[in-house]
Amino acid sequence: MIEYLQNEEVKNMLDSAPIYQKSALTGLKKIKFTTYVKDGLGVRIESEPFLPGVVIARNPGVIGVDKDGVDIYNEWPIPIDIASKNYGAEVIDGLTDNITWHKKKATIKAVELTKDIMDLLKAEGDTLYIKVSWSPDPMVAKIGDYITNEGYSVSAIDMKKTYEEVKQKNENSSVEEVLNKFRNSDSNSLKKKMV
Repeated sequence: MIEYLQNEEVKNMLDSAPIYQKSALTGLKKIKFTTYVKDGLGVRIESEPFLPGVVIARNPGVIGVDKDGVDIYNEWPIPIDIASKNYGAEVIDGLTDNITWHKKKATIKAVELTKDIMDLLKAEGDTLYIKVSWSPDPMVAKIGDYITNEGYSVSAIDMKKTYEEVKQKNENSSVEEVLNKFRNSDSNSLKKKMV
């Protein structure tokens, strides 16, 4: 498994990469589980708490159907602190075990995984096995997928369907440039009065 953010060249690429924000809404829910206790000859439900410390996120749309005909979704766990940063603490605090849809506030920087990046990481083939914080199993990225400055990957399909590039505002615009744009615009009411 590779922690690609440990590679300085890849990290520098990501530092100057385009910024993206998820354009699609993300489904979020808490995980409810049931605890049981012995009750005479049977059992009874003792409690139905939410699993602490994690929420489940879901991309929109069904990605398949299992052998029993049940819909399969692209879902993944998110630690509560990360979910709060990405969607807002008020959203996370209000979740139940039913999916509700929310706009992700956080942005990422991402670059397409290429053969050149694989070579920098000394990874062979077309598959990168990424060490992630939330699972002992690696996240799998293929050439053409995107790697992010947050240490995870986004599939090429999901990047195209559910993310959009955030256009940077030109911070170098001087006050004079802004005023000139306004003076020359059709919405300038002073210009209209003078004509």
